[in-house]
Amino acid sequence: MLIVAGAFIVIPAIRRRMLISRYIYASVFFICFLTSVIYYYLGNPLVINNESPEMSIDAITESLEERLTKNPNDIEGWKILANTYSFQKEFMSAFNAYEKVIELEGGSVAKTFSDFGESLVQSGNSEYLQKANEMFENALQLDIDDTKSLFYGGISAVSLGKPLLGAERWERLLALSPPNEIRKTLEEKIKEWRGEDDGISSAVTNDVFSIQLNISDKALIELNNYPNKALYLIARDPLKPSPPIAAIRKQVSPGLNTIDSSAIMLPGLKFSNFEEIEIIARVSLSGEPLDRAGDYMDSIIIKTIDNKLITLNIE
Repeated sequence: MLIVAGAFIVIPAIRRRMLISRYIYASVFFICFLTSVIYYYLGNPLVINNESPEMSIDAITESLEERLTKNPNDIEGWKILANTYSFQKEFMSAFNAYEKVIELEGGSVAKTFSDFGESLVQSGNSEYLQKANEMFENALQLDIDDTKSLFYGGISAVSLGKPLLGAERWERLLALSPPNEIRKTLEEKIKEWRGEDDGISSAVTNDVFSIQLNISDKALIELNNYPNKALYLIARDPLKPSPPIAAIRKQVSPGLNTIDSSAIMLPGLKFSNFEEIEIIARVSLSGEPLDRAGDYMDSIIIKTIDNKLITLNIE
């Protein structure tokens, strides 16, 4: 239910190409996490006989690790530990915990696969997208209506350059009777991914890159001192950096964004014309497009054929 509600918040923002505050993501995830932790400890009163009611996340993690050392077959304990590790951004530990849960369950629970896939996506590492996509597919083989896998699985498929698979998954999500506004958004994206949106081909659809921009709390606080600041998302040829291939100017805000062929400066040029491109996120303190000392930035060079979800970090 929480995933469906979250999807109903996130999809309209994607539709309008808005940047989604990471605090929304954090809030939704923390609610799910805190609910699980409360259930775990309240549902296991022996665990908290001598524990403080205001346990820190580190204390919860330590307690869970000790419990699982004594009882390594405690499936619920491994699930909560996996969620805890994900919340702490200790993703390799989270992945190992999810693998343990899958082993104990014999690969029979769809939710475990979908949670594992979500954690892989949350890691922000594009190298894990393929594995995340596989986890969503495993979940859907067990539960054809798993909403988390249909939603995130659609996005991961498109990010891997498989728009038809993404469209198929969101068509199945569409069949679950979402509200009218959500239905319209799903229909629009499905048409786009199938290349039916005003004659846009799937090749053009593939010429789109999704960028998850993370901005640290420290950087956000410091940026409050610069009222003219602006965010520039730039794509350029690593072999010939100037002039850039494409550029977008936006307000400074963390979240999900896209850069596609509509931002390309030279008519007739496509990202697919390049084997590799460099994607840059730069916060200009002055708001001017020229690169200046003191600006915040991060960049990554990617192969255009991969069409992966990109994560950039402003520290």
